Amino acid sequence: AFEIQQAIKSHNIEIKRSHINEIVAALFGFKKFNSLKLSSYPIYIDSIDDQLNAELFVERCGELNISLTVAPVFQKYISDYHFLYLTAEEISKLVREALDDESIRNNVLTRLKKTFIEFPEYSIYPYLIAQFYSDCENDFDEQNKDMNYLYHRYLQGQEISPTWKPDLDHFIQEKEQNDEYKENYVKYLKIAADLGSFPAQLELYQFRDNDDYVDVDEDIENYSYSTYPSDIELALAKRGDEGCLREIFDRIVCDSFDEIKELKENNLIEAWKWQKFAQYLGYDLAKGNYKTEAIYDQGNIFAAESGRHDIHLPKLKLEQENIVNQEVNKLIQFYANLDEFNFTRYLDDSSHINWDDEFDWEDD
Repeated sequence: AFEIQQAIKSHNIEIKRSHINEIVAALFGFKKFNSLKLSSYPIYIDSIDDQLNAELFVERCGELNISLTVAPVFQKYISDYHFLYLTAEEISKLVREALDDESIRNNVLTRLKKTFIEFPEYSIYPYLIAQFYSDCENDFDEQNKDMNYLYHRYLQGQEISPTWKPDLDHFIQEKEQNDEYKENYVKYLKIAADLGSFPAQLELYQFRDNDDYVDVDEDIENYSYSTYPSDIELALAKRGDEGCLREIFDRIVCDSFDEIKELKENNLIEAWKWQKFAQYLGYDLAKGNYKTEAIYDQGNIFAAESGRHDIHLPKLKLEQENIVNQEVNKLIQFYANLDEFNFTRYLDDSSHINWDDEFDWEDD
């Protein structure tokens, strides 16, 4: 902005620095500079000239009473800039399109890598780069035991039957690609996670390929409840995940047999903290899910019980109530102010199958 301001001054035109920021934002397609600053991500592009928003530029110049004679100055300085600014949804859409279209896949991947070089502190770029390598299996060898056995015989120099050779060649090709994708997928997810991306950390854990995020609790009673490592479970609960909220609450108030424990003061405060936060989100953790089901076994009927009854937490003292409210407010503030980038590969309302084309629904 400073360089543009000085260049405009040489034409005997005075423009505030804040107005220059607004004009630059308009050229990138944003009505306000704050929107560009707070709600967009840069991405590399070879040439920016045909990507600028001339219509919005003219509109904002009119609103700010700035003469259009400054247009060549803006164009001169911005044409040397190699980054567009996209919203979270726009950059997600670009990546989704690239993953579906081989003709633009490498181009978009290269642009993301170049952007990450210039903005190495942003976790969004390694997180999105990882998506280009997500088409891999962590247990590829386990899923292909027979071919993997032949592969190891091949590596040992043992003779392979001509009957199996074409299948083995195909397996080797698939294995090499899977290994390459797996290595890069984990590599970039780790980078994103280390830069603070929780979605990348969660995706990395779900891929089950690194021990850095697996925290098996040595306390068997506690471990029996949890399907996530403690750090991920807590992070999900703070983000409003109902399942993790219930896991944490039940672990506090119930023993290993789903019987309600006698709560000490600290556990009582913790239980109320999560219950009140869940109520803010519209959940009732104290409500039970007890049920009985009939099981048929060799002609006999048995009643099977599962779940637990409703829990009636003891009332809090005034001092305890104050502590709980303070903790709940912290959780609510975190949840309300949470602003992290999540990539969704397939939109909820999208379908990759045209059912009418695939099936004839008319009765025979």
